[in-house]
Amino acid sequence: MNSKMQDAYALSRQGVDNLLVFARLLGYIRYFHPSDRAAEANWEQLAITGIRSVETAKEPVILIQKLKAIFTPIAPTVRIFATKESSTVSQTLQQPANKASLQLVAWEHYGVKGDGEEDYSIYHSKRVYWNGEQNQITDEVISSYQPFKADLGSGVSCLIPLALFAKNGKTLPHIPKTKAANSIDYSINERATRLAAVILAWNVWQHFYPYFDVVAVDWLEELQTALKYAATDKDTAAFNKTLQRLVAKLEDGHGNVYLLNQNTSDRFTLPFTWDWVEDSLVITYVLPDSEMDLHPGDVVLKIDGVPAAEVISDREQLISSATPQWKRDRALGRMLEGGEATSVELEVRSIGGGIKTVVARRHILYAPESGFSLPLFWQWRDEQLIITSVITEAAGTIKPDEIVLSIDGQLGQKAIAQQIESLSQQFPDWFPSQPKQDRIRDALKELNNGTKGSTVLFQVRSPYGESRTVELSRTLRVWDRKEPRPPKIQQLRSGIIYINFERINDLDFQQALPLLESATGIIIDLRGYPKVSTNPIGHLIDEPVTSARWHIPQVKYPDRQKLDFDFSNWSIEPKKPKLKAKVVFLTNGSAISYAETYLGIIEHYQLAEIIGQPTAGTNGNVNELILPGGYLIWWTGMKVLKHDGSRHHGVGILPTVPVERTVKGIADKRDEFLQRAIEIVSV
Repeated sequence: MNSKMQDAYALSRQGVDNLLVFARLLGYIRYFHPSDRAAEANWEQLAITGIRSVETAKEPVILIQKLKAIFTPIAPTVRIFATKESSTVSQTLQQPANKASLQLVAWEHYGVKGDGEEDYSIYHSKRVYWNGEQNQITDEVISSYQPFKADLGSGVSCLIPLALFAKNGKTLPHIPKTKAANSIDYSINERATRLAAVILAWNVWQHFYPYFDVVAVDWLEELQTALKYAATDKDTAAFNKTLQRLVAKLEDGHGNVYLLNQNTSDRFTLPFTWDWVEDSLVITYVLPDSEMDLHPGDVVLKIDGVPAAEVISDREQLISSATPQWKRDRALGRMLEGGEATSVELEVRSIGGGIKTVVARRHILYAPESGFSLPLFWQWRDEQLIITSVITEAAGTIKPDEIVLSIDGQLGQKAIAQQIESLSQQFPDWFPSQPKQDRIRDALKELNNGTKGSTVLFQVRSPYGESRTVELSRTLRVWDRKEPRPPKIQQLRSGIIYINFERINDLDFQQALPLLESATGIIIDLRGYPKVSTNPIGHLIDEPVTSARWHIPQVKYPDRQKLDFDFSNWSIEPKKPKLKAKVVFLTNGSAISYAETYLGIIEHYQLAEIIGQPTAGTNGNVNELILPGGYLIWWTGMKVLKHDGSRHHGVGILPTVPVERTVKGIADKRDEFLQRAIEIVSV
């Protein structure tokens, strides 16, 4: 869906300046001023209504009046004043005479708790209290929470108390709750909603993103740019790009933005893969039944009349990445995707040198697992399983906006819960810690996929309350866009075993142990994201080993000032049997996060050769926030350093045996990484 915007028009220069002041002040109060009313505020609503108020202020004195009207009801001790009066404003925490009978309260953030975070998340935000019995209010505590003064620009400054005194758990002065404002339109069709989404996203990164020390960006300038785009974006697609460009400036491989209620019907893929090899966009694999005149080794010169390199460059502007290899990998993948039955025209140079034109159509759905799917898309929304769109072949059989009541006689909610339990048992090391919406999403994928032609019986209810029974077959082909590789566990030749960590689970590994124990060479494929736990590492070591260094930001002050970190890591114990074979790992730029945790241990303890290309250079748990308009943003919430304390972000795991693909190797259908691995373990 690509909705038209109703009120897109440009910001004036004064409007931009006013919103910059408003944005910074909002972030300071939201995250660092500990009043009860600020802690309870509806910040989405406040941002939207505040934007509408301050944008048109013609001069600083009027802007200050408007800012006070917005923020004083929730933060009466915050001072907003003309910058020229700054020297007369005291930056000392005022202490009441009866402070011995009071508490002191301030914010402490461990990462930051987003609106979408659940209680089990490692990131959280809380107000902490000091009193006369425990956590005494010492002079040291008071001196560490002196008010924060900031020049907001445009002749406006502020003084933000970072700590407040409280009585009986209520901050002083007591502020009665105000009557709830009238409901407002959170649709991204509304200009103020788009501007609010930008401001709220910018602020959470301004105060909590842990990598601005290694990312060279003028973050305030990026806020200006994003606000200007958001004000004039004419449709949903344009605003999506505005948010994507802002996220991309973080240079964070986890950085992403999702429209929560958008279906995935634009994830149909072209029936081939490609890669950037020897300065060319090269076809690397074509599905056998695609009936196109394309072959591995063909070079794509133009895409819909535009030079391939130019198309890639444009797409990369929207990709957040710490390294060029992850940016290129993501861009090439997204270039393959689009709506059902859409097509592209390719100008191609064949291996023999001839130039040809090929029209490729998207009729296969992209998904992490290949197979067959039901011809529909659905979401769990408002405690209901809702059909969001339907593939052409099922049109009329089942309809968008219908509610799924039962699946093969089982209530929809119970079916989802059972799938979540099953996935938690299969992948106990990572799946249960996923955000709730991600666990539900993966469960729905499991319910959707199955064997070709298998049927499912649904009871559905229309938006008008009519119930009926519908039977659907799994006829939609789903492809993971993986080039052919050996089976997940295979003996390639006598004594040499190949094992694909992207496709096996812990049970598979345990069952393969007798084979691995007798091997002379083991090739572990980590070109992607592993599904197996770190237990296999235990079979490669004699002494305990540890993971890389996790550092979660402990944030008490605005703008990442005096930033501290909470350090942790975890260890792996040796396991029997100890594998005596020569071991190598294969990897490339698609290996990110958990894959890099794995390879970081291999790298530091020199447990095996690492063959291939540098990894994505992004690791650590994701933090998230829901924005007005129904957007979810992701970013890396912790700083991860290598075992020796050196930088990982933007560096990644470097191969000990670098390998680059060649056009000839692709044309000959050779896995050059695997060939090099076989050579090494055969010595």
